[in-house]
Amino acid sequence: MRVAAAIVITTLLAALAALPAGGSSTYQTPGTRGLLTSVYLANPITPAQENLFFNRVRQSGATSIRMTLAWKAIAPAKRPRGFDPTDPADPAYNWTTPDHLIAGARAHGLEPLMTISSAPTWAGGTHASASKLGQFARAAARRYSGSFQGLPRVRDWLVWNEPNLYRYLAPQYQHRRMVGAARYRKMVNAVAASVHGVHQDNVVVAGETAPLDTPSSPGAMKFARGVLCVSKHLRSTCRTRLHFDIWSTHPYTSGGPTHKAFGADGVALGNLTQLQRLVRAAVRLHHVSSNRRVRVWATEFGWNTRPPCRLGPPMPLAKRWVSEALYRVWSWHVGTLTWFQLVDFAHESPYQSGLYFRGTTFAKARPKPILNAFRFPFVAFKHGSRVYVWGRTPDGLRHTISLERSAGHGWAGISTLVSNSSGIFFRTLTLHRASESWSLRAHVWGTGRHSVGFSLRSVPDRCYPPFGC
Repeated sequence: MRVAAAIVITTLLAALAALPAGGSSTYQTPGTRGLLTSVYLANPITPAQENLFFNRVRQSGATSIRMTLAWKAIAPAKRPRGFDPTDPADPAYNWTTPDHLIAGARAHGLEPLMTISSAPTWAGGTHASASKLGQFARAAARRYSGSFQGLPRVRDWLVWNEPNLYRYLAPQYQHRRMVGAARYRKMVNAVAASVHGVHQDNVVVAGETAPLDTPSSPGAMKFARGVLCVSKHLRSTCRTRLHFDIWSTHPYTSGGPTHKAFGADGVALGNLTQLQRLVRAAVRLHHVSSNRRVRVWATEFGWNTRPPCRLGPPMPLAKRWVSEALYRVWSWHVGTLTWFQLVDFAHESPYQSGLYFRGTTFAKARPKPILNAFRFPFVAFKHGSRVYVWGRTPDGLRHTISLERSAGHGWAGISTLVSNSSGIFFRTLTLHRASESWSLRAHVWGTGRHSVGFSLRSVPDRCYPPFGC
């Protein structure tokens, strides 16, 4: 122990001696607050692809994976006589696919984030029955309780995909009055009663809202106000209590990491603090019941990249935006960001936001340059002679970090610091000779891992459509 301590002290003294003459830094202790990342399993995968898929998700720095528990694919197409929808062992259920995927995720150290979605016809389809949804949630939570037939546990249960969209939950409006929010509130409460009834510490995630307002579907902010019974002025509009632990959203943006949604009712990345104020108001007004601190998550997000999408941001800009998006999410106290998706869809698809280019086979999919920005995010913002840097180590663990600047055809060290136990590090440097032509990056000592370079030259916001190529 003494020898190890001596090595650490010697290493840190050497790092301090390596600081450049004329430069200084102010170090703010980052505490233990971390940033969790996740990847959405959006592409269908075969059993033969599962091991490679989960390995790549883990190598992206993600610690969880969002998956869809498709109710209508697991339940019988027609409700048979004698069927018990709360019994996970009822022979009419077919759990084969989620059993494999959840076990595979757990085996690779990934926490499953399960989105319950898609009701069978006999349970209402897009007019999903809240009571029947609660029964299915009970069966699912019992099956993945950690004590059923050797199957692993699922803790995080997400209620419906984009319930503010007409295509997933209908109707949203009747006689110009929003009705979808009240129906969704019943669905959340039914799922919460079921999954908390199995394990009190299970996590119920509500929301999962699509960002924008349309004539047939309310925007994420408008829908959240309706579900949470909070007005635009953060006052109570009803007395109904909602049982959940996390409110989530899909804050796709048509610009950069601070870009806000068009209109007053959407939630893009730049509106997350506004959404947090709404959720905090609902808690303050006693509209939310939870046994933990209620947080906001971003459970689906991404940018189409160019290439392959001709309408997406070019790859150098996309790399910068991915790093900055993760920093902004952390700085706004949003606990989790889920990336859509691991591999690009087929070329004719409008969804090309993968961390990998599509290959001729799944195994031949090539990593995009944005993968390292997602795995090892790092930013550097210049304000006069001061430069604020922030990053997260690829494995989310404590490491000694070397900060480097571009120098000719290589990189030169300018400072050293230690990340917290969650891999987060930040520092304000005073660099009198810093130039906007510099790029900075972070390097993990003792490894070959380094972040992408982040230019000190500020980049104005630019508009790119979030969907469509």
